[in-house]
Amino acid sequence: MNLHEKPLYALRDLATRLGVPSPTAHNKDKLIALIEYRKSQIENNEKTPDKSNMGRPRLNHCYIGIRTDDSGKLEFYDTEEPQVIIQKRPAAVKDEPTRKALMQVKDIVQSLYIALDKVLERE
Repeated sequence: MNLHEKPLYALRDLATRLGVPSPTAHNKDKLIALIEYRKSQIENNEKTPDKSNMGRPRLNHCYIGIRTDDSGKLEFYDTEEPQVIIQKRPAAVKDEPTRKALMQVKDIVQSLYIALDKVLERE
């Protein structure tokens, strides 16, 4: 797909989905370069972008879809359906003893929640 033939708003939408920072601050050529750079980062499993809720809400349409081929490379294609990249985040707690301790804390907090709920119902 030739990104130079796509309208600027479609490129900005694609850049947002890929995690390019400030896609509306760049002109078309710079934005395409940033998209290609971010694409190579994703393909090489490099850093993930920081997600932000800043800016206007996104529309429920897009013009450039993203899919991964068998070799793990991203490819762009024309589409009318919304696309979202879902990236798995690494586990926050990797060692098993800490995980078990946190599960115990979770159980205690759930018990306290139930107890508080019962006390408040007695009013």
